Amino acid sequence: MKRILRLTWLLLIAASIHINAQDVGEKASNFQVGLLGGETFNLADHEGKVVMVFFFGNTCPSCRAVGSIIESSIYQEYMDDEGNLVAVGIDTWNSSSNEASVTGFKNSTGITFPLAIKGGDVAVQYKTTYDRLMVIDRAGILVHKGLVVASNDINNAIAAIEESLTVTGVEAQISDRPSVYPNPGKDVLHV
Repeated sequence: MKRILRLTWLLLIAASIHINAQDVGEKASNFQVGLLGGETFNLADHEGKVVMVFFFGNTCPSCRAVGSIIESSIYQEYMDDEGNLVAVGIDTWNSSSNEASVTGFKNSTGITFPLAIKGGDVAVQYKTTYDRLMVIDRAGILVHKGLVVASNDINNAIAAIEESLTVTGVEAQISDRPSVYPNPGKDVLHV
């Protein structure tokens, strides 16, 4: 009887993890993580922006190798003065994650975007692991969740970022029309 109860309990836990996991096409659930230097990254603060998340392990060799590529091929390439792309790296190795280990990772990769310490709970929340990329669009929808190591997923993440940053045909048509001045809805109304 105990064996059946244990098996039932394990099945319920496994089912709840899948139910609560974030899947592509779903609204990304909010998360908050502490960053190097003591600040906090809160996903909700970046509404209306494309967010790229790099899950890493602070001493993971492949994470260290791909970090500089993510910095140059994604962050430096797509960041702009308006801040339309926001990037954050999240150290998922809580047991060894601290200011010194994440600073060492930052120094060895040359990453300039914010890096979070002890973010393993976010990886669990999104049912992912280290050495993965994730992209959330302007509407807060998870549009890319890498299933392979980041070095093999950069092009997929870039495609998701480019699509999320692209102006739609409707927005282009509206912007070509003369505007009524003053337009009180200009800064708050997005089609």
